[in-house]
Amino acid sequence: MLERWRAWRAWTPPDELVAGARRNHRAWPGFPPAPLDLSLPPANWAAVLAGAYEEFDQLDREHFGGVCPPTRIDINPYLRQSAGLIHLATRRLDLNAWRLAQLPETRIETLFHEMIHLWLYTQGFACGHTPRFKQKMAERGHLSVRYGVEGDPKGPLHDYPGSDRRVVYRCPGCQTLYPRRRRYSRPMLCGKCLAEGAGRHRLECLGVARAVAP
Repeated sequence: MLERWRAWRAWTPPDELVAGARRNHRAWPGFPPAPLDLSLPPANWAAVLAGAYEEFDQLDREHFGGVCPPTRIDINPYLRQSAGLIHLATRRLDLNAWRLAQLPETRIETLFHEMIHLWLYTQGFACGHTPRFKQKMAERGHLSVRYGVEGDPKGPLHDYPGSDRRVVYRCPGCQTLYPRRRRYSRPMLCGKCLAEGAGRHRLECLGVARAVAP
């Protein structure tokens, strides 16, 4: 792990990369020297980080032509609102500890999402959710840049290929089951009972199960 972090800190952008980025963006800010921070990650996350680095290298070869520079990957226990977060100038990629614990199979898609931001930035392109970003997302079958939920009016479900894991909730009133990809962040009421005027029943979590094909 330390070898990867030493490579991250020692890396400087080659002249041809800088010239190419500045052709696309005259005021490209570049990559300042990485801060000195070689503290070891918690031992219980070492295997997860090792797998994340393998997937990072795989994605860089298959989708980015080896353009993505050495990046430090960390597990962030304070990250709550997103699956991952990329700090572009310092090349640090944070992964959401809670999501990794609940849905470990989503890690590679989170890495892919954050790496697109880095890939765009490295070339001097606008690095938000631009048409270029969406075109790259489509390479792995994503229809949206947003991690949504089923029925969300803001966009279609941002799916995770290969994931059949579900957190199952049940209404204690009508006994309706609600399989979800992730745990709810707050108590939820049964929408069916509310719509039918059958009372306000808080959903009970039954645990994790695997989705069954219809």
